[in-house]
Amino acid sequence: MADGPKLEAPIRAVIDATNSGNGQAFMAAFQKDATLSDWGEVHTGRGEIGKWDRAENSGRGTKLKVTGVSRVMGEVLVLLQVTRDDVTEAGTWAFRLNGKNVESLDIG
Repeated sequence: MADGPKLEAPIRAVIDATNSGNGQAFMAAFQKDATLSDWGEVHTGRGEIGKWDRAENSGRGTKLKVTGVSRVMGEVLVLLQVTRDDVTEAGTWAFRLNGKNVESLDIG
């Protein structure tokens, strides 16, 4: 499990799946019709989200470390240290949850 502040289970599942390279667990954290927006490029549904994960996230060996969390008007903003391709940078992933799954994730 990744270090950092306490997170809701679906968000923790996304981060842990990314860090372990588990694409199936990554997709399972999202509701069936979820959306993922990566700097404005929108992917809808688990299938498209899985393709994005393989091309841009777990498939590239991405590692995430949570550095902070804010909760604002139903959105959970997760501040991250993102390491990929031997480059580390800061990032913010904004999650909206629907019960036990991620409804949307906005990166950028």
